[in-house]
Amino acid sequence: MTSLSNPFEPFITGLTSAHEGHSIINGAAGQSLGSIDAHGGTQHLHDEIGRNIGTIEHLTSGSASLHAASGASMGSAHTVGNTTVVTDRGGAQEAVIHHAVGHDAIEHQHYGGTETVDHLGHTDVFHDAHGAVQTVSHI
Repeated sequence: MTSLSNPFEPFITGLTSAHEGHSIINGAAGQSLGSIDAHGGTQHLHDEIGRNIGTIEHLTSGSASLHAASGASMGSAHTVGNTTVVTDRGGAQEAVIHHAVGHDAIEHQHYGGTETVDHLGHTDVFHDAHGAVQTVSHI
């Protein structure tokens, strides 16, 4: 789940997969990429070997703070209507998530490309700008 080119990728995955409980993230070849554990209003992000890589703390229904594994602020996310804006800790826009029924579109501001997420029952299927696939299975 970690990405050297985009440190916000695990947070984007968590924000578009905000289901109660536990989720497993797999790559296109079925390999484990990590997991998301939801406890109360907080999502805990883990890499493929179970290390904590960050948290998303849902402050209100439309507002969340993003924290690195160390607890340092990474930024925030705010939803108005059908759009979530993700910003870094300095307030610069990192991504915009456009929510629709059964489908999300994610525009990355600094790292280029657009991703889509199809919500298929208990599974979310992510497609990046290059066609690569990531699945999030909600348990």
